[in-house]
This record gives sequence, structure tokens and C-alpha cells, in this order.
Amino acid sequence: MGPTTFPAASLWLASCDRGLNPDWEAAQLVILHESERRRYHGLLRPQRRRQFLMGRVLLRRALSTLFDRLPTSWRITERLGQAPHLASDTPSPVAFSLAHSGDRVACMLASGAMVGVDIEHMGRQRDFLGLAAHCFHPENVRQLQALQVEEQVAGFYRLWTLHEAALKVCNGCNGRRGEYLRGCGRDRAPVFVATLLGEYSLALAMCGDVPLPESIRQFCPGGSIEVQESVIWDHHRVERCIRERSSTPFFPPRPRSGVDI
Repeated sequence: MGPTTFPAASLWLASCDRGLNPDWEAAQLVILHESERRRYHGLLRPQRRRQFLMGRVLLRRALSTLFDRLPTSWRITERLGQAPHLASDTPSPVAFSLAHSGDRVACMLASGAMVGVDIEHMGRQRDFLGLAAHCFHPENVRQLQALQVEEQVAGFYRLWTLHEAALKVCNGCNGRRGEYLRGCGRDRAPVFVATLLGEYSLALAMCGDVPLPESIRQFCPGGSIEVQESVIWDHHRVERCIRERSSTPFFPPRPRSGVDI
């Protein structure tokens, strides 16, 4: 069954561009749970189906590497409005988080910690300062306004991905967002990581007793990886903006609840 714990969080990234072979996709669908296949076939956009499938494949590969089991042996089921559920037994509890944007899919796992990951493609033009004023803490807005205009896009996405990663950690702690700044009820405060991957902004959040994933440095050779102990935020405002359907959508208008694929 492999080790009862693994010593650090694990970060996995994959591409799901249009070059994926249809035969490969068909072969991967076979290993999914029936509820996963139903959701896959219910997705209308081809890109969204690729993101969903790659997320499930990536999660199974990560679990198999950590616990020395075949990818086909994992049972993962869908839950309406929530993150997928790992129904298979593991030697120790495993927390995981999935995220997708464009042709990138991210997966983060840990034992002994709650985790959250978010990734966003930075290619779309938006009123970044207006959106920040709508969904971020005033201090966040002041931080963005202090940046040069050409730096505000990356600054906005850094804040957005950090907030979404934080929401996922809090949802993993039974939704106790009111205890967020005290570490969601754990002994240690959350630790956050933010970095850029080309045209993507990536953020991780961890609340627990395991080190940060070493794999992040493999994905960002020579890149700037920012580690910090706190994030200033108004979680009620951010959560509301993540969930609401705006008439002027700033992100794809789908229900959001601090969980992903």
C-alpha cells in the first residue's frame, strides 16, 4: 500500500490542449467512476471536458505515485456543488485540491494538512482595478494601485489566485472561514505561495504540518516564488464575488464555492 504518510505536499501540473489524442481520452474515460463519466458527458465545451478529464487523470496518477497503486484502483466520486470525493482507503487521510484554466490543470495533495491550489490564465483584458475594488479588501486595492500599470495584471491575478486557494483550504476545514486567520482551527497559520508560470498565475495555500512541495521549483526554474504567512482579505466579499453571476462577467459565469473540478 506504500507509505502511511508522505513527507511534503505534492504539486502536479499538466497540459490539456487540443492536441490530446481522442483515443487517449477514450482510454482514460474507462478508469473513471460512473458519476465522473456522467459529469464529463454533461459538459458542453470540448475544452471544459478536457480540463475535467485531465484533472481526474492527474489526481489518480499523483495518488498512485504516492501510495504505489495502479491508477485504475482509485475510486473517486462526484458530489454536487462540492469537490470530488476520494472513496478509496488510504493509509492516512489525504487532502487534495484541483484547479484548471486555459490548457493547464493543477493538482495538489498532502497528508496531515489541508491544501488549496488555484491557477488562472492572464490573457484576458479586464478592468482590473474596478474588479479589485469590487471583490478585494481595500488594502489589496491600494497595493494594486501602487503598482505600475504594466504590473497590475499580474498583481490582480496573484491576489485572485491566492484568495481562491485560501477559500479551498477553508472549505477543507469544514468551512470554518471565521477561523481563517487563526489557521482554520489548526495549530499553525496557513502558508501561501504565489508564482507565475508564463501566462499563468499559480497560488498554493496550506494549513498543517508538512513542508511546501519541492515540485513547484521544478515548474519555475529560476522564477520568483513568493512565500508568505498571511493574506489580507475580506473573505465574505471574495466568496460572494466568486459565487455570483455578474451581468459583466469577469470570470466564466459558473457557480463557484471555493472548490474546483
